[in-house]
Amino acid sequence: MRLTAMKLSGFKSFVEPTTIKFPSNLMGIVGPNGCGKSNIIDAVRWVMGETSARQLRGESMSDVIFSGSSSRKPVATATVELIFDNSDGRAGGEYADYNEISVKRQVTRDGQSIYWLNGTKCRKKDIVNLFLGTGLGPRSYAIIEQGMISQIVEARPEDLRAFLEEAAGISRYKERRRETENRIRHTRENLERLSDLREEVSKHLDKLKRQANAAERYKKLKARYRADEARLMALRWREMKARSEGEEKALREVENQLQSALSTQRSAEKELEALRQSQHEARDAVSKVQGELYEVAAEIARIEQAIEHQREIRKRQQSEYSETESQLNELKQHLVLDKAQVKETSELLARLNPELEAAREAEKSSQSEVERIDEALESWQERWQAHQEGAGTAASEAELLRQRIEHLDDRMNRAADRLKALDEQSGDSALDRLAGEKETLAERIVSSESSLDQMREALESKRGRVGELRKGIEQLRNELETARAKRHERQARVDSLRLLNRGEDDDGDIASWLDRQGLDAEARVLHRLDVSERAWSRAVETVLEDWLQAVRVDGIDSHLGDDLPEAGLRLADGAEIDARAGTLSEKVRGAGALGAVLSRVHCMPDLEAARDKLAELDDHESVITPEGVWLGAGWLRQPAGAADEAGLLQREQEIRELGERIEADEAHITEIESRLAEARDERERLEAELSRDGSELESGQREHARLQGQLSSLESRLENLERQRKAALEEVETLKARQAEDSDAVSVARGDMESALKRMEAAEAGREPLQRERRDLDEARRQARQRLAESRSKREELSLKVESSRAGLESLRQSIERMDNQVGQLQSRYLELSQALAQGDEPVAEQQKKRDELLDGRLRVEERLREARASLESLEAKWREQDEIRQKASGDAEQIRADQSSRQLALKETQLKAETIAGRIAELDADLDELLGELPEGVEAEKYQRELETLEQKIRRLEPVNLAAIDEYETESERKDYLDRQHDDLVEALETLEKAISRIDRDTRTRFRETFEQVNKNMETLFPRLFGGGHGHLEMVGEDWLSAGVAILARPPGKRIARIHLLSGGEKALTAVAFVFSIFNLNPAPFCLLDEVDAPLDDANVGRFSDMVREMSEQVQFLVVTHNKVTMEVAHQMLGVTMREPGVSRLVSVDLDRAVALAEA
Repeated sequence: MRLTAMKLSGFKSFVEPTTIKFPSNLMGIVGPNGCGKSNIIDAVRWVMGETSARQLRGESMSDVIFSGSSSRKPVATATVELIFDNSDGRAGGEYADYNEISVKRQVTRDGQSIYWLNGTKCRKKDIVNLFLGTGLGPRSYAIIEQGMISQIVEARPEDLRAFLEEAAGISRYKERRRETENRIRHTRENLERLSDLREEVSKHLDKLKRQANAAERYKKLKARYRADEARLMALRWREMKARSEGEEKALREVENQLQSALSTQRSAEKELEALRQSQHEARDAVSKVQGELYEVAAEIARIEQAIEHQREIRKRQQSEYSETESQLNELKQHLVLDKAQVKETSELLARLNPELEAAREAEKSSQSEVERIDEALESWQERWQAHQEGAGTAASEAELLRQRIEHLDDRMNRAADRLKALDEQSGDSALDRLAGEKETLAERIVSSESSLDQMREALESKRGRVGELRKGIEQLRNELETARAKRHERQARVDSLRLLNRGEDDDGDIASWLDRQGLDAEARVLHRLDVSERAWSRAVETVLEDWLQAVRVDGIDSHLGDDLPEAGLRLADGAEIDARAGTLSEKVRGAGALGAVLSRVHCMPDLEAARDKLAELDDHESVITPEGVWLGAGWLRQPAGAADEAGLLQREQEIRELGERIEADEAHITEIESRLAEARDERERLEAELSRDGSELESGQREHARLQGQLSSLESRLENLERQRKAALEEVETLKARQAEDSDAVSVARGDMESALKRMEAAEAGREPLQRERRDLDEARRQARQRLAESRSKREELSLKVESSRAGLESLRQSIERMDNQVGQLQSRYLELSQALAQGDEPVAEQQKKRDELLDGRLRVEERLREARASLESLEAKWREQDEIRQKASGDAEQIRADQSSRQLALKETQLKAETIAGRIAELDADLDELLGELPEGVEAEKYQRELETLEQKIRRLEPVNLAAIDEYETESERKDYLDRQHDDLVEALETLEKAISRIDRDTRTRFRETFEQVNKNMETLFPRLFGGGHGHLEMVGEDWLSAGVAILARPPGKRIARIHLLSGGEKALTAVAFVFSIFNLNPAPFCLLDEVDAPLDDANVGRFSDMVREMSEQVQFLVVTHNKVTMEVAHQMLGVTMREPGVSRLVSVDLDRAVALAEA
C-alpha cells in the first residue's frame, strides 16, 4: 500500500485544483520559506482525520480554507484527496480486495466536514479504522513535522508508548477494548435497572394475584346474574311475542278497511280522468274559436291602422306643400336683397384701398423717428454707465474701508473684554474652589464605600440565611411528604382492614327496622371489643364468631315488639357483666351481655391441658386454647382460617392502633406544616428584605458610581483649568500685540476712506447734466411713440374695414349661390306634392270597405265562442261533483291509514322490544329457544327480578373490582418470566464481555512486549549508525506491559548524558529519527513524511541520515521536505513548490534520474 497521488483544491495556499503524483519511493519537496511546502504535510494529516486546528497551525478548522490574497478572493471550500495503490492488499477489512483506495475530505466555511471513501460518503471513524494498525493516522509516527522531533524525544512515557502501540498494531485492540468496556458499563447499568424493574414487577404481581382472585369471585356472581337475567329476558320476550300476535290481527282488519276506501277512491279518480279528457277537448275547442276571434280582431285593427296612416300621410303632404310654397317666396326675396348688398360692398372697397396705402406710409415715417431717438438713448446709457462705475468704485472703496474700521474697532473691543476675562481666569480662586470640592467628594466616596461594604456584608449574611432556610424548607417538605405518605399508607391499610372486617350488609327489612328503632347500624360488637392479651384474640373470635357483627344496644327489652324482621336480626346488650376468673371474659373488655357466653369458656394454654380441664367442667361449660381450638362436652370446633391468618378481632385491634398512629401522624403533619409555614414566612420576609437591601445596594452603588464620576469630572476640570490658566497667560500676550497692530491699521484705513469720499463728491457733480439730457430724450421718445401709435391705429382700422368688406362680399356671393340651389330643390318638391294631392281619397275608401267585411265575420265567430264556453262549463260542473266523491273516499282512507300507522307503530314497538330483549339474550350468550323450553309453567317475572336484586347487592359489595387483573396477572407473569430470561442473558453477556477484555489484554501484552523488544533491538542497531557510535535503547516505565510507559535513553559517543532534554538539537533529531526508523524496520507504514527533520543536523550527520533514508526507501515510500542539498542529492524526484503569485502555491516537478541521463547524453 503506497501513496500514488494527492489532489488539493482550496486548501491553504493551494487555491487552484492541484494534483501531485508520487511516482517514486524517495521524493524531495523543496522551495523557499513560506511557499507552502508544509501545507502538503498538513493536507495529509487533515484528510486522515485530524480535527485539531492547532495541530494544523490554525485557530479554527475554517483556517485550512484559502482566505484570499491581494489579487484573489477567498474560496468557500477546501478539498484534499489521497489515492493509494493497494495491490498488496495491506488495507484490511472490506477494502482489502480493492487495488486502489481513495480517501477524500471536504470542509466548508460553515464548519461542515464531509469524508468520502472510494467515492462514497462515510464517517470519520471509517477513515480512522481503515488506517488502524498500518502506522498511518493524523498523529502517527509516519508523519514527522517541524517541532515534532523534540516532542518525540521529550514526550511523556505514556505518550511515547502510543507510537509503539501503533507499530504493534494494537491500536485496533485498544479501540475494541474501549468499546467493550463501554458495553460492559452499559450492560451493568441495564442489569441494575433490570433488577429494580424485576423487584417492582414482583411486588405488582403479588398485588395483581389478590385482585385476580377477587375478580374470579366477581365473575362467578356475574355469570349467575347473567343466567337469571337471560331467563327474565326470555319470559318478557314471550310476553312481547303474544302481544305482537294480537296487534298483527287487529292490523289486518284495518288493512281490509283501507282497501275498500281505496277502491272507492280509485273509481272516482277513473271517472275524473274521463271528465278531465273531455274538459281538455272542450278547452281546445274554446281556444281554437278564441284564436279565430283574435285573428279577425287583429286584421280589423291592422286595416284601421292603415286607414289612419293614409290620413296622416295626406295631412303631412298638405302641410309640406304650404310650407314649401312659403319657403320659395322667402328665398326669392332674399336673393334680391343679397344682390343689392353685393353691389354696395364693391363700391366701398374701391374707396378704402387708397386711404389704406396713405396710412401705411405715415406709420413707416413715425417708426423711423422712434428708432433715431432710441439710438440717442443708447449712447446716453453708455455715458451714464461709465459715470456710475466711477462713482460706484469710490463708494465701494469708502464702504469697505468703513466696514474694516468697524471690524478693527470691534476686534479691539473684544480683545479688551477677552483680556479682562483672561485676567479673571488666570487667578487661583476657581482652582481653590474645585480643590475644595474634590476633597469633599473624596470624603463622601470613602464614606460611601464603607456603607457599601456594610450593606454587602449584611446582604451576604441574609443570603446565607435564605440559603439555610431554603435547605430547611426542602428538608421540611421532604419530611412532610414522608409523613403524608405514611399517613396515606396507614389510612389505606385501615380502609383495607375495614373492608375485610365489613360483613354482609343487612337486608332491607333489617336496615328499615334498625332505622325505625333509632339504632346505629354501625355500632357493632366487633368495634367495642378489646382483648387485653393479643394471644387470645383468635380464641375470642372463634367463640363470638356469629356475634361479632351484632348490633350493640342499650337494653334488649325496649326493642322486643311485634314488628321484628322476619330473620337475620342480631342484637347484643351493651351492659357489662362481671368477668369470671380463668375464662375468656377475664381477657375481654367491652363484650357487654356476651360476657356471659365468654364466662362459660375456660382458657387453657394447649390442647392437652384443655382435655384435662374439660373433665372438670359442667356440661354447659367449655374450654379453648389460644389457637382457637374449642372443646365442649362431646364436641370440638376449630377456626375456619389458617393459624397465621389474622382474624376479625386482630384486624380490628390493628385498625385501632393504626387510628392512634394516624392521629399522631396528623399531629406530626400539622407540626411540620406549621414549621414549614414559619420557615416560608421567614424566607419570604428575608427575600423581601434582600430585594429591598439589594435595591438599596444598587442605589448606593449608583450613588457611589455617580460620586466617582463627579470626582473624575472634577479632576478633569482641575486639569483643564490649569491648562486654561497657562493658555490664558499666553493668549494675553498675543492679544496685546494684536491690539497695537489693529490701532495702526485703523489710522491707515481712515485716511484711505477720506480720499474715497472726495472722489464720490466729484462724481456727484457730473450727474445732473446727464440726468437733464435723459429727461429731454425721454420726452422726445414719448411724442414720437405717440405719433407712431396714432398712425398705426389708423392703418389697422382701415385694414380691418377692407378685410371685413372683402369677407362680407365673399359671404354674399356664397349665400346667393346656396339660395339658387335651394330654390331649385324646393320647386321640384313643390311639383311632387301637387301631384300627390291631386289623387284624392281613393286608397282610404278601399281600406274601409275591407274593414266592414271583417266586422261581420267577427260577430259570427263570437257566437261560436259562446257555445263552446257553455259546453266547457257543463263538463266542469260534472268534474266537481265527481271530485267531491273522490275527496271523501281519500279522507276516509287517510283516517284508516292513520289508524293503520298507529297500530303498525305499536306493533313495531312491541317487535322492537322483543328484538331488544332477544339482542340482550344474545349479549348474555344464551339461546332463546333453549330458555323458552326451560321456563317452568306459571312462572312470574318478579321471582327472577328478586333474585337479580339479591345478586346485584352481593356484586356491589365486592366492587370495586379490577376485572383486568386476571389478564394483567397473566401478562405480568409473562413479563416477569421475560425479565428473568433477560437478566440471565445480561449476566451471561457480562461474563462474555469480561472474558473478551481478558483476552484483549492478554493479546495486547504479548504483542506490545514483542514489539518493544524488537524496536529496542533495532534502536540499539540504528543509533550507532546515525551517531557514528554511542548507545541508545528503550526502557519500560512500569511493571505492567498493558499500561507501562516507554522512555528513550541515549548516550552519544564520548558523552555521559543523564537526562534526554540535555541533548543538543541535532542529537535530539538523530535520536528521534533512530526511534522512528526502528519502528519502520519492524512495521513499515505505507509512507513516511519528514518535514525538515534534517534542519538541525550538520553535513556529516545529514550524510548518514540521507544514506539511511535511501536504504529504507527500498521498502518504504519517503516524502522529504528539506532545504539541505545533501538530502536533495539522494532524492529520485524533486517536487518544487513556488509562490510566484503572492499567497498562491504552485508546483514544479523534476525527475532527477532522467535529468542526469539527458545531461550525460
